[in-house]
Amino acid sequence: MNYWAVIPSRSRRTCLANLIADLVASDVNVVVVDNGYEPEWTPDTGHVALLNRQIHVLRHVEDPPNISRLWNIGLRYVADREIANDYVVAVLNDDLRVPPLFVQQLGYALSYYGAAAAFPDVNMRGYDIVLSAPGPVPLSDRLTGFAFALRGGASILADEELCWWYGDDDIDWRARQLGGSVLVGGVRVEHLHPNETT
Repeated sequence: MNYWAVIPSRSRRTCLANLIADLVASDVNVVVVDNGYEPEWTPDTGHVALLNRQIHVLRHVEDPPNISRLWNIGLRYVADREIANDYVVAVLNDDLRVPPLFVQQLGYALSYYGAAAAFPDVNMRGYDIVLSAPGPVPLSDRLTGFAFALRGGASILADEELCWWYGDDDIDWRARQLGGSVLVGGVRVEHLHPNETT
């Protein structure tokens, strides 16, 4: 199984480089969607001394950004390169630090439960929660828009009419109808700058 991460990014070179280092160390292929770095972001300008074959850079400048479109640019790029649907793609903010095998842990939960989406346990629940019906849930149980993974075979894309808000909720609700959305107990992520640049 192949593991991917899609990271839309602008103006956070150091954060992005650190996140990419975390991911590539766990053999995750990374797609950076450069939304306006000047100069354009490359692994070299981002100070990422890693294998470039695992890092793919797409440029799409849009201001204000449509986060759903940026996610889709990366998701479509990955889908075009995967012959089989047996892959996992994480969608991540650029201001995260992730533990070793983070994407693989989310991928295991996708496989184990037959789920379409998986996300980390940011509220330290300590156990898995599988949601299979669309609709509101407590905030502590909802998909984390800054870090989630999708099963390749589910073919989920974001609704680009939801430019910034609620796109993650829409993905969550659709995933629940395509096998489930699972909060993966015990899997953590460090979100360094929440709610700072929306």
